Amino acid sequence: MGLGKHFFFGCIFGLSSTAHALDLNQTIKTALQENPYIYQQQQLVEVNQQEINLTKSRRLPQINLSADAGWSQRKDETTEANSTDNVKGRAGIGVNGRWDFYDGGRYAGDLSASEKRYLAARSSLAAVQQDVAMRVIQAYYDVYLNREQLAFSSDVAKAYDDLVAHVEKRVKKGLAPEYELSEARLARSEIDFRAQSLQQALIEAEAAFFVEASIPPNSLEEPIRPNNQIFQQQDAEKWKTLALENNPMLQQLAFNAQALNNQVDVAASASKPTLAVEASHRWDDGAEELAGDRQDSSVLLRMNWQLTGQSTSSQVNKAQAQYRSAKAELQYRQKEITRQIQVISYSRKSALASLDLYGEDLKRIQQLLKASRKRLEMSTGSNSGVSAAVKVLKQYQSAQDGYLKAYFESQLLAYRLLHATGLLNEALDLPQHNS
Repeated sequence: MGLGKHFFFGCIFGLSSTAHALDLNQTIKTALQENPYIYQQQQLVEVNQQEINLTKSRRLPQINLSADAGWSQRKDETTEANSTDNVKGRAGIGVNGRWDFYDGGRYAGDLSASEKRYLAARSSLAAVQQDVAMRVIQAYYDVYLNREQLAFSSDVAKAYDDLVAHVEKRVKKGLAPEYELSEARLARSEIDFRAQSLQQALIEAEAAFFVEASIPPNSLEEPIRPNNQIFQQQDAEKWKTLALENNPMLQQLAFNAQALNNQVDVAASASKPTLAVEASHRWDDGAEELAGDRQDSSVLLRMNWQLTGQSTSSQVNKAQAQYRSAKAELQYRQKEITRQIQVISYSRKSALASLDLYGEDLKRIQQLLKASRKRLEMSTGSNSGVSAAVKVLKQYQSAQDGYLKAYFESQLLAYRLLHATGLLNEALDLPQHNS
């Protein structure tokens, strides 16, 4: 097999395709189904939904039904001859209700706070889901990059094998000195050492992928093909605006702050009176003091106003301080996210620029490989071009390695932008819990 054949092995300007590639979306969905923290967050959403229902039930009238029955016996023993028993039975049914129709705004504040906490829980679920998806994507890309690097290292090793075989023939014929053979073999051994390092890195990457995605390593026999659908680069300011509107972590903090603001109204309601209507009706059958049945009805308007014994102003001040603290945290996180987007956007531009540079570098090295091949085939005597061939091969390896890293880094940073802006779930067609 000729030396030049392996010099050009591999796709210099693209990556090899796979026949049975795993789908990234399905991989992420599997990870979400298996992740216990996702399940915990789902249950927290359900808890907050029931909290809303519980709060709403306070507005409904409270109606109670009571019933009782009994009997009594009175024995008249005034004379032994005229001794008689007087047994009487009685039964009663009562219905009473209460409706608290004014509580100073406590009900409205509690309901609004419950609804905001529910929305915050949904946003938290969306944020956790995005975090899990992003970790899977990172592990997914690590596996694929290590597989591509290992495959390319194997191709370079074959090129070095051809080079060593070529030099061995020339040494046997007396057309090349021994030191050139030693030089070629040393370069070949360096490839073996690099392959061992890459193999170990691949094992670690597959193990990390298994932890994140709950997919056994034996399911990764074929290199995983990342989603190559890269969206067009947008201005960093636009990404910042999208993040402030869609980032689920920011939405969670905003809803929590709103819930605490509602608690200010709840605390203030303690200084206001409450109004309630109470009504009752009772039927008694066989009452002793009446000849027949008895019915009682009543309607009462009740006001309760606690004037002393509580520190309403302290409760209000405490609630206001909690709200200000939550709002300050939200503002801090907003600035943190916008800075993060600025860095990611810049890094992706840099990765794309590096991709172009490595692409041009590979074109140049391609011409050097052709020239090196001709020199090896036509040279006689010492200095036959082995050193130059080794140097060009190392340049080729370095440029291809840089190209692979820049290629995957540019795609990974695209996903990181989607993660920071809160659009990752939509891009991956995952459930939108914060909508």
